[in-house]
This record gives sequence, C-alpha cells and structure tokens, in this order.
Amino acid sequence: MIQWKEPDIGSLDAIEKLAAETAAMGSDMSAANIFLLRHKYKIQIAFYDGFLIRKYVSHSDLSGRNGVAFPAGTGNPQGAVQALIDDWQSTCRGTEGQLRFIFLSETQKTWLCEHFPKAQFFQDAGNSDYLYTAEHLAFLAGKKNHKKRNHVSRFTKTFPDFEFELYDETSSPDFLKIEDAWLTEQKESASGISESMNFERTEIQEAIAHWNKLKLCGAILRVNGTPAAMTIASEISPGVFDIHFEKSYGIYAENGGFAAINMKFAEHLLTKRDAAWLNREEDVNIEGLRKAKLSYHPDLLLGKYDCILEESKC
Repeated sequence: MIQWKEPDIGSLDAIEKLAAETAAMGSDMSAANIFLLRHKYKIQIAFYDGFLIRKYVSHSDLSGRNGVAFPAGTGNPQGAVQALIDDWQSTCRGTEGQLRFIFLSETQKTWLCEHFPKAQFFQDAGNSDYLYTAEHLAFLAGKKNHKKRNHVSRFTKTFPDFEFELYDETSSPDFLKIEDAWLTEQKESASGISESMNFERTEIQEAIAHWNKLKLCGAILRVNGTPAAMTIASEISPGVFDIHFEKSYGIYAENGGFAAINMKFAEHLLTKRDAAWLNREEDVNIEGLRKAKLSYHPDLLLGKYDCILEESKC
C-alpha cells in the first residue's frame, strides 16, 4: 500500500536527488515547486521502491493537474506503476473512472504504450514547458531577439541609475512590495485577480520564509532605491533552472522591467551558477502568457501528456 503524505521541508533532499539522477528538466519535478504548490494542487507524495510518486488534485479546471505523475527514478518502474494502479483500485470504490497519469514525457509515454496497449493519451499545449538556453536569455543575440534587446535598452536608458541586486534577507519585504504593486494593477484591470494569483502571493511568502531550505536564488532591480522588478528561481537538476516568479509593475514594466530582470538574471545564472537551461514553465492556455513566452523564441518546448489507463478501470 502506498503511504501518501503532503510534501514537507524534510522531503526536499530526496526529491532533489531523484531529479538530479533522472536529469529532470520539467518544472513539475522542481522540488521547490512540489513544496510551494502543495496547497494549490493538493499534492501528495510517496517514496516507493526507490521512486518518487506524486498525486495532484486541482482546485480549478486546469487540465493536467488531476492525476498521478509517472514514478520518478532510475531502474524498472513496473512495480511502482502497479502500486499506483492497485492504490487507485483500492480507493475508487466502484466508480467508472480510470487512473490518469499527468506530466508524461515522451519516454514515459512510450513505456506506458509498450506495457498498456489500451492506454489513451492526450496532450494539451498549455502544459508544455518553455525552455531556453541560458546563453539565449543572457545575451538575446540575433535578429529574432531585437525587440527584447530594445525593451532592455529602453529600461536602462529610462532608468540609468538602476541596480541589479541578488536576494538577501533584507530585500525580502521588497519582493512582496513588487508582488503587491503588480496585484493592485491586476485588481484594477478588466480581468481582475484570479484565485491562482492569490495562491501565488502566498507561495512567494513561503518561498521567502523557507528560502535556504528550498535552495532558491533570486534578484531585484532597484531604481534610485525603489524596488522595480524581481525574480525567484531554483535548480531542478544540475544546470537546469526553473523561473518560479518574475514581476514588474507600473512605469518600470511599461519601460522594459520584465525584459531587464529576465536578461540580467539569466546572465547571473549563466556566469555564476553554470546554468545551461532556463525553464519558464507553462502558459496554461492563458493567451497573454503564451504570447510573452513565445516572444522569447523558446529553444525547446517540453511537451507533456496525460494518459488514461483502461486497464485500471474499477
């Protein structure tokens, strides 16, 4: 029987170890994400036969957030997959549903195809992670990136006295000031504040509270001492960083604040943290997010699949 539990700080080292061993690149395997999103998606985890398994229950109608993730680890996952099926069948209580896998990579999809011929697969473009090489975002070279370079140039010319500052405990209140200013703008916009946005503020608070244990890194842009933009990230596996949060607001955003913090932080990760890839996560089918992520011309779209196992039917 699988012993599920909510991810806690004590789980982080084991999750990070498995992410490193499997060279994970997906944002769903970020130890920081698994912890910070535990309430938003009611995440439960378990360690079984050397594998990490995860269960998600979404509060919203977002696809790809209800189900179990494929066992993360090395070796043969057959036993862990069967344990998931047995666990599902022991709790579904006669319903007509089947076990659903989420966040599947191409390799995991292939494995399930081979072992479960009746499996049904689905893909939602909104669940694909946008990945960029660190060099790409640090230098924004080439014709295709000229608009982003112009945005950065606009920021540096408009605010020539700006400062790029790495996170420390004294700057943590300023991270929340930026978030709150951004939230105020959303509240005053036509779309307003979503439930997901409210969750995000809590996640940033928790990130600050557990900064060192989550092994986070971050930075802030200041203009004459005023916080203008911020970002927070963590390493998923060696050389692969997940950008969890990135915010700017007001005249700073209007004059290239997002592009400036993105580029300056990418340069830091490349030169000081040996970053190879930066994962800017999914767009969850939000048109504005999709447009923003595509505007940076991703080097890799990491597709993810859902799968319903007919063989697991109750």
